[in-house]
Amino acid sequence: MKKFYYLIAMAIMAFTFTSCEDVPAPFGQPVHISGDTEDDPSGGDDSGLAVNEDFKAAGKLTWTVTNVVAPDGIDVWQYDSRYGLKATAYAGGANNAAESWLICPEPYNFSNVSGAKMTIKHAANYFSDGAEKECKVLASTDYSKSVADATWTEIKIDTWPTSWDFVEGTGDMSAFDGKDKVYIAFKYTSTATKSGTWEIESLKVEGGGSSSGGGGSDTPAASGDGLTPATAFNAAAANAEAAKLADKAVSEKQYYIKGKIAKIATDGNYGEGKYPKTANYYISEDGNDANTFYIYASKYLGNVDYTEGTVLKVGDEVIVYGNLTNYNGTYETAQNKNYLYSLNGTTADGGESGGGNDNPTAKGDGLTPSTAFNAAAANAEAAKLANKATSEKQYYIKGKVAKIATDGNYGEGKYPKTANYYISEDGKDENTFYIYASKYLGNVDYTEGTVLKVGDEVIVYGNLTNYNGTYETAQNKNYLYSLNGTTADGGGSGSDTPSGTVGLDVTFDAGKATFTIEDKSIGDGITYVWSEDTTNKYMKASAYKGGAIAAESWLISPKFSLKTLTAPVLTFNNACNQVKTGVITDHIHVMVSTDGTNWTEASIANMPSGTNWTFVDSTVDMKTYAGKENVQIAFKYISTTSIAPTWEIKSVSVK
Repeated sequence: MKKFYYLIAMAIMAFTFTSCEDVPAPFGQPVHISGDTEDDPSGGDDSGLAVNEDFKAAGKLTWTVTNVVAPDGIDVWQYDSRYGLKATAYAGGANNAAESWLICPEPYNFSNVSGAKMTIKHAANYFSDGAEKECKVLASTDYSKSVADATWTEIKIDTWPTSWDFVEGTGDMSAFDGKDKVYIAFKYTSTATKSGTWEIESLKVEGGGSSSGGGGSDTPAASGDGLTPATAFNAAAANAEAAKLADKAVSEKQYYIKGKIAKIATDGNYGEGKYPKTANYYISEDGNDANTFYIYASKYLGNVDYTEGTVLKVGDEVIVYGNLTNYNGTYETAQNKNYLYSLNGTTADGGESGGGNDNPTAKGDGLTPSTAFNAAAANAEAAKLANKATSEKQYYIKGKVAKIATDGNYGEGKYPKTANYYISEDGKDENTFYIYASKYLGNVDYTEGTVLKVGDEVIVYGNLTNYNGTYETAQNKNYLYSLNGTTADGGGSGSDTPSGTVGLDVTFDAGKATFTIEDKSIGDGITYVWSEDTTNKYMKASAYKGGAIAAESWLISPKFSLKTLTAPVLTFNNACNQVKTGVITDHIHVMVSTDGTNWTEASIANMPSGTNWTFVDSTVDMKTYAGKENVQIAFKYISTTSIAPTWEIKSVSVK
């Protein structure tokens, strides 16, 4: 009888303690709910699952939150009794930039697991580019306290939600078979323009997936160098190459990637009866929906838009050609910078894709008329640029006019100031490079008598740009150097130096180059204003160190001649930020001198915003200095004790 009363007393005590469930656990020691036992809190439960998390049943947020970027006053990760876990940076009617991780408080034990397979039940909505672009499931065996110091492997989930309907997605975790300490994390990201919501109801990991044979891995070995169709990357090699890139960086090179379609993506532009311009799909070496590489925003054969009759299907063998990217940890082809090179062995022209490469080889370095880029080389150089970025250098591009464009200023009986047309190496309307907003011989306006025609051989000189995936000459920053072998002065086009077109052309890739720095005044707390940033390849001016410090410092060019220039223009690629009050012209100035002593302030067109890091090409009309020698320019930076902006300059030219 005493034993009976004792058991009742113990039950009452147990009830008393468990009724205090909403008392927060000590920070840094969250409670683990995966079938915990006293001896092994991460050893799974009696269901045989290595992980069995029911987040709705948990009653509270039990995993550890680590914020890399978090908006003030907003808890990105929360517990919601209706859904379980919930992540969003949308609050108060506003989107917010965030990167927030939710990590299991104790590692899981996969020592006795073979062929580990993850299943996650989740819902998501309001993501700008699909939830899988901004949400990740990751695992690590060396995580301690810092997400940055740990090695994380993304668990590729095959099904992602696109609405508030919960779906189950699965992922291969066999790479962690036999590991005794495995951390799992959910990573959420958002921007100031779009903040989606991710809800996670449950998470399970069990054996019997893609078995790795007790600690090994059945992931196919990487093969191919990606440089030709015959040596195309397989999915593993494409993933490995993209993994070398920084987040959101795009590969400089374009590669061939070969595989069989394992899955048509329904989260993008393609599939479900829709026939838009691009296709999204996964390929693998064997066509199975594992160990895949993601083909994203890819065009059809011949690099043209998809149409209703150009539908792919699972099992098709493809070779894709284009740039790679690492988008928030997803390795894929770069948006609108890739296309279907061959489909089931057939290329756009009906030929075989087996061993050749029917794309013209890139030729020339673009630095002189005699070594001008061909169309392939110009496309390759422009492909290195970030979206809407303009090349720092100017290049020569040679080819035959293949098509007069009708989508711009030129053609259809119109004779405006600039011309738009396509050139190729052989004059055919394929493998072309786009000459956009280009001036006539001698860098003057087109007139009624200066009409180009298909077949004309041209050399164009100017900057290149990548405009939303179209590689072209930069608007109004290029001109026709020669037409059918004749230059503006009536001579041949063989000369390697354009006569009288350049006064100054400097980039700050490796430091301040031939420029000098002159500090006019510097307040206490700093010893310099201008610094050389060779990593980001710009000169940087800032007088902020723990607060704004008053300063004036000049970055001064060497002397240069404008003797042969009739309408010189100074162009400098720059960005400015942290102008929190007042106007940007209080802080950044361009000065011009012809004697090194007397300086005149110039008027700057297309100033940077002063409130972001966006680089723009600012210009100064210097025609009043045409014909003069010993000209100098200076970039004058001024800060106060209230405002000390940052000014960054990548390149400077007077042409």
